[in-house]
Amino acid sequence: MSCSDKVALENQRGVTSERRKTYVPLLGISTNEEENPRLVHLKLKQAVSRGVKIIDTNYSDKCERKVKKVLRRRWKRGDARSKYFVIAKLPMIGNRGADVSKFLHKSLKRLGLDYVDAYFIEGPVGLSGKDDNDVRPRNQEGQPQLDMDTCLRDVWRAMEKEHSKGYCKMLGLCNCNMAQLSRIYDMARVPPAIMQLDINAYNMCVEEREFMRSLQVTPFAIHPLGNPLHVPTEEYPWLVEHKTVRSVAEKHGVTPASILLKFLHQQEIVSITQTNAVNDVGQLFESLDDFNLRHEDMLKLTRLDQGGEGRLRNFVELDGCQLHPEYPFTYNYMRGCLLGTRQ
Repeated sequence: MSCSDKVALENQRGVTSERRKTYVPLLGISTNEEENPRLVHLKLKQAVSRGVKIIDTNYSDKCERKVKKVLRRRWKRGDARSKYFVIAKLPMIGNRGADVSKFLHKSLKRLGLDYVDAYFIEGPVGLSGKDDNDVRPRNQEGQPQLDMDTCLRDVWRAMEKEHSKGYCKMLGLCNCNMAQLSRIYDMARVPPAIMQLDINAYNMCVEEREFMRSLQVTPFAIHPLGNPLHVPTEEYPWLVEHKTVRSVAEKHGVTPASILLKFLHQQEIVSITQTNAVNDVGQLFESLDDFNLRHEDMLKLTRLDQGGEGRLRNFVELDGCQLHPEYPFTYNYMRGCLLGTRQ
């Protein structure tokens, strides 16, 4: 068996979605709006060639056509559509019930697909762009151009209609807090099946994951290599630079990034790595087949969890949304993460 064959077998392991009882691979790659599209295309090809089956894309990243090229290449090689789990997202400029269908079908056309496996709300905050390409609109003061009339109920109802027509197999959330999840869950005819959270060794979201499990919502870890807005300190440097992570990596002869992914992988947490998080995507995914973390390694890494202090506190690509009524990062993690208690 070749090395690439072994990697493909490793990366085909997955979990079953709590709600839909659908098999979901454990490893994924995500596009990023701040990265050169050519690099995104290259890294997507590298990841897919190593057996990665989740492709997480976003209308706002303007990379959907690059995903289309990668998938077309796989179709020509004989891969079945069912082998891939493709995620698309409703942009925040589309957070209106009347706009959901338009943006979903724009994404489908750009991806060259008849359906996506999951369609997410990119974020609960609504924005008002001057056109469909103005995905991060700003006002004259340089602040986000907020749509203060966002109604998540209307957005979700429109998403449910697209789900009923077969254009998206599952519905999900991203950049939402637990109170918003609970609110949507309570009103939904088609409840959220997946929710993306910033889960990593510094921020394992234990309480959130327990709450989501009670609702049969499957967590997806975004930023598994560390919170990009983290402010490094001597005690908590960048996660890939932490002495514990580096020590375990040296022990196994792999990179710190591989250790952090394997840490989540062995806990059966679906992990989505952004293309801009690492330089050599191919090497990252290839190395995961070469080792397993031992019990003592897992314990060391578990102790890095900051109990909520390492969580995201803002949108990564869009600062300045704090005045919006659906801004999700105002709740106190330790004393009200499930209720959305404002600080």
